[in-house]
Amino acid sequence: AEEEPLDKMIKVGNQWLRVIGVLEPRIITEENINRLGIRDYNMDVYVPINTLLIRYRDRSLITKARIEAAKQRSRGNEEEATDEDEFAEQRNYHQVDRLVVQAEETSTLSKVADVLSRMLERRHFGAVDFQVAIPELLIKQQQRTNQIFNVVLGALAGISLLVGGIGIMNIMLASVLERIKEIGLRLAVGAQKVDIIWQFLFEAMLISITGGMIGILLGMLIAVGISQLADIPTIITPASILLSFGVAATVGLIFGIAPARRAAHQDRITSLRYE
Repeated sequence: AEEEPLDKMIKVGNQWLRVIGVLEPRIITEENINRLGIRDYNMDVYVPINTLLIRYRDRSLITKARIEAAKQRSRGNEEEATDEDEFAEQRNYHQVDRLVVQAEETSTLSKVADVLSRMLERRHFGAVDFQVAIPELLIKQQQRTNQIFNVVLGALAGISLLVGGIGIMNIMLASVLERIKEIGLRLAVGAQKVDIIWQFLFEAMLISITGGMIGILLGMLIAVGISQLADIPTIITPASILLSFGVAATVGLIFGIAPARRAAHQDRITSLRYE
């Protein structure tokens, strides 16, 4: 039966530690573990760095002389040891065999690994007796997922713009039919065809920009809601807002050309007689 693990004692190696927190389980299948060559993160135990240094020996006290003395002792133990596993356990006693470092952004992994390599080489007095591993397979999989996600979102946005543009064009065509007499009157009093075209283009762009403003407000509210509820960071930049305005105006301009040309090519006599 499951029990509450907080404040319970757990033995890690030869040390007893008190459980102060439990991470959320990471769902990963055995197939992914074998295929990607990664370990089961649910079996990891994390301890504060101060606890590690106190319980498992203060690494800051290690000097070059102690390292050389340890080498001499290890060589003697290696000659006397009959069990290779037992010797490895004695040699690595109170040693940190793995450090897991998490970066906030995937793009900084290479730089972080380079800094860590230099720090460890300096702390080990120039001896490169360590290895810094970057989960390249997981990074590539994440990049591929992001690319697919961007393509899907771009396709959805394109379909939405197409549908919205067709809707604006239908609205403007209906407006032209309802205002044929007004168009004929404007042409009769001296308006040029270009004036009629610009009038309907501005109306189409006004409808499109109004819808774009509503979409921007809804998008900002949804982004803030996702950040608060799902704990997923979202970034809203002024450039993205300006881009949204530009796209909305462009859609109105493109899909408003056909209704504007149709309105401008109306015959002024026929339009004045239209009922």
